[in-house]
Amino acid sequence: MHTQKCKVSFRREFVKKSHQLVSQGTKPIPTPTCGLLHLLEYELHSADCFLSHRFNIAVEDIIRNARHLRYLALGCIGELTDQMGILLPLLAMHQSDTLQGLHIASVKEDPDSYGIVDFSEEHIRTFHNLQSLGLDYDYLNNDLLLSLAGGNRAKLEKLVVHVHGIEPDHEKIRNLTWYHLVQANPNLEVTLNLIHSTDGAAHLLDILRPDMPLAHLRMFFCQDLNVAAVNFIARNNCQTLKSLHIIDGMDDGRPYHYTMGVGVQDEQDPFVMLAWKCNKLSHFALIGKI
Repeated sequence: MHTQKCKVSFRREFVKKSHQLVSQGTKPIPTPTCGLLHLLEYELHSADCFLSHRFNIAVEDIIRNARHLRYLALGCIGELTDQMGILLPLLAMHQSDTLQGLHIASVKEDPDSYGIVDFSEEHIRTFHNLQSLGLDYDYLNNDLLLSLAGGNRAKLEKLVVHVHGIEPDHEKIRNLTWYHLVQANPNLEVTLNLIHSTDGAAHLLDILRPDMPLAHLRMFFCQDLNVAAVNFIARNNCQTLKSLHIIDGMDDGRPYHYTMGVGVQDEQDPFVMLAWKCNKLSHFALIGKI
């Protein structure tokens, strides 16, 4: 009873102070389960479910009650990103005039099998002052990007895209769409994050476009290294790329070898050419591959 009372009191105090809140961010906290007794695991799971529900309610209360919410990040927490069908309409209703940063991208436990949250992209269009946006590639399409190029909007400066699985019928973003988006938002920087995304690595050429203002590419444990995509970036995105991080595991303590393709073994290493051509490149990491 004492614990429950404290939780309720905390929520009331939290919501009371949320009127002055301008920024809300979250980050995941790992839960210890390995090696615990089954009973303890059950109790922890029940507690997590309860806290997750209460936390979702608290976030909804913040969205409703904050007077000038400018930044909301869900910290890639699945329990929150799974609620975007509820949270986005609330944001559009209560914070559409003030919101400047919205980060609803997720990290998937299994990038090859996950559900897609059904929400209307119309809600994102209502945030006229949006300058920073983070979302999953699953929700990226030509209409959404073109709406961010419309008039009477703040200039979008950062677009962070998390790539997981890619459905065969996913709409490809046209190069002309990126062209119009950059014309309307000349300082835009795009970040692509691939985490355990074998689909994303294999189909990277379907995502990249010459007029995409790619500033940061991060590939973590994707196994495949798409050398053709590296060459594409060196040719087409050399004026915008600032950082490239490719991190992979080891095979019995030895890094994986990447190949440059059939018949091109005598060509220059693609990363040497990329570093030479990309004059804004300031951070480069290649771990787990030689």
